[in-house]
Amino acid sequence: MSIKGLKKDQYDVVIIGAGIGGLVCGCYLAKAGLKVLIVEKNDKPGGYCRSFMRGGFTFDACVHYLGSYREDGQLRCVIRELNLENKIDMLRMNPSNLMITPKYKIAFYNDIDRTIDNLQKKFFSERENIKNFFKVIKEGKFIDKVTYFKKFTTFDQLLKEYFKNRELQAILSIPLLNLGLLAEDIFGISAVVLYREFILDGGYYPKGGMRSFLEAFLTEFKNWGGKIKLNTKVNKIIVRKNKVSGVMLEKDNIIYSKYVISSADSTQTFLNLVGKENLPNKFIQKIENKIPSMSMFILYLGINKESRDMLSEKFGALWYWPMYEWNHSTIDITINRSPFSGFFCSIPSMYEPSYAPVGNESIRLSALASFKDDGFWKIYKNEATEILLKRAEKLFPNLSKYIVVKETATPQSLYKYTSNYQGAIYGWASLPGQVEECVSFKTPINNLYLCSQWVAFFGIQGGVSMVSFIARHVANFILRKIR
Repeated sequence: MSIKGLKKDQYDVVIIGAGIGGLVCGCYLAKAGLKVLIVEKNDKPGGYCRSFMRGGFTFDACVHYLGSYREDGQLRCVIRELNLENKIDMLRMNPSNLMITPKYKIAFYNDIDRTIDNLQKKFFSERENIKNFFKVIKEGKFIDKVTYFKKFTTFDQLLKEYFKNRELQAILSIPLLNLGLLAEDIFGISAVVLYREFILDGGYYPKGGMRSFLEAFLTEFKNWGGKIKLNTKVNKIIVRKNKVSGVMLEKDNIIYSKYVISSADSTQTFLNLVGKENLPNKFIQKIENKIPSMSMFILYLGINKESRDMLSEKFGALWYWPMYEWNHSTIDITINRSPFSGFFCSIPSMYEPSYAPVGNESIRLSALASFKDDGFWKIYKNEATEILLKRAEKLFPNLSKYIVVKETATPQSLYKYTSNYQGAIYGWASLPGQVEECVSFKTPINNLYLCSQWVAFFGIQGGVSMVSFIARHVANFILRKIR
């Protein structure tokens, strides 16, 4: 299918960024016979989906598990279509989520009936409402329910429609911190999709860890003839007469292509790589006025103790929240410096033994954080580390004594590695109005497309599964154009 007569530095498609969006999109296009080049500024692919090693421990940078892998799930569809089902051995954590609050331990199991029963026993007066709430979220085709869910501008409104118990409303709001927002702020549909595709159909973890998951896509991309340039930065997207003609790399090296796809941050893509001179003023204002999602402070720990000796439960994701009411200041570790507040935890070595030596664990602790400059984090990083450790020791007694490896990532770290605007964890914030009018995968520049978490359909955004879905959509759109 490749366009005939292409020279060495000419491609059908150049993709900027080797995160999961770029790799998935590249796989579809290369599999269809196009000549595809992925350009990545870092020495390793993966973006937020990458893994790294320290002192005999392996850590997943940002992704704690995968969602939407049921038989008709978005991620399962991508993996099936790319012939990767036999190359990715998917485990499933059970429960996928464990939430510990002042009165309750709430688990989200792989079996939704068990999850519902668990909640009904704790909130007996809300038993019918609990059943109806999960039924409306989980059952049927999502597209058929968009009109219904649009009645609820925020998820808080949906919760109040079904429940009277404030503690239950608060507990069901905790998973929204995945997207860095409170129930009263987040767009209702975004929250419903998070529940449907990531909480109720979550807990999937590839055997071998996220590194093996990523490697499967990279290997297939190369097998289909795709090329990748690591340690190579794109300095400019070349635009002529409102149409892309390729990209300019460092040292003014030019790679020509008919299509350019950016899996990079939208602000970086438009304001730096395309340039304001090539874009309508209204579009520039739209980009400049959008609010990114929050960032995160992350603490990676290798400990010489098994987690079961400190906490008996297993989980894919653990949320410790010692209160039922919180606000924007409470969830931000740059503002709330109390050692008695909440945190998020994942322990992949529970399910993937190669991530830690025998009798040890690979742990990731995190808290939402505002974006600050380097100077702030040079002063505050050690304090934030101690605060997060003290919070974690409310569940994991004497955790600090068992640490043999310790590494941190600040919002500045996330920004420097990915160039995500303000170190955002999930592209644009899932706010009402903003998400509905999110930047489309189509752009004002002909043959320039986006395939990243900065794109949304019906308010759907965030996470590996949704980014893979968007990448698949973009690839198929281009293939239909060429055909």
